[in-house]
Amino acid sequence: MGTALMRAAVLRTAVITVAAALVVGGLMAQANPRDLSLFDALTTALLGSTGTYLQFIGSSVLFVGCAYLLSLRYTDRTEGWLQLELLRCGTHGRWLVRAVGRASVTAAAFPVVLALTGSGWYVLYGGRTVTPPSGGLAPWVYQLLVNGTLQLVVYLLVLLAATIATPNRIGGIASAAILLALGFPQRVPLHLLPVQLSGMGYSLGGWQSTLSASLTLAVTTAAVAAAALLLLRRRRRSA
Repeated sequence: MGTALMRAAVLRTAVITVAAALVVGGLMAQANPRDLSLFDALTTALLGSTGTYLQFIGSSVLFVGCAYLLSLRYTDRTEGWLQLELLRCGTHGRWLVRAVGRASVTAAAFPVVLALTGSGWYVLYGGRTVTPPSGGLAPWVYQLLVNGTLQLVVYLLVLLAATIATPNRIGGIASAAILLALGFPQRVPLHLLPVQLSGMGYSLGGWQSTLSASLTLAVTTAAVAAAALLLLRRRRRSA
């Protein structure tokens, strides 16, 4: 069982990496990197919902798609296997922390993969200029790494809660569709809506914009984690 799960994890990681590289390549091509510096090209490619429809769709596929693939680890498990894991961990909270902790490693690495593959495409497309982003380098890096990771964690928790509530793939698929649909109101940025806040357009507003997005994502993470714990307890009592 352990070997099979490890192989599945490696396969998911490979799929996520290849898919991310291809999507970023398409977004970078649309950004016309020859006319922009490296940071501006990456910002344009990863602009998110406030950009063009292609940039909106691309960012949705990247982040919601990555979270969905990570959630498949738990979708495929049987009720008995979940109960066994809960017994090993001792409490529902420990199981949830362990589950999210495992996925957070990939979630933290994902923005780095986007930046590295985007930089590679930038050079291949003829870009050669490296100047600091207009909103400042520190907020830019913070938006990419911190808010990118937090956004993935929020998506993952939502999908995990849906998987717990409905022990099949229907819940995860429906939740992913809802997350995609909620991105449309973000065409006009709404910091209180915890979707599409990983878009690099927020870095253009400096620290005020990036920290506002972080606050929304942090509060949402706590709220969804609490909801997931309640669903876990309810599912265990009904088992």
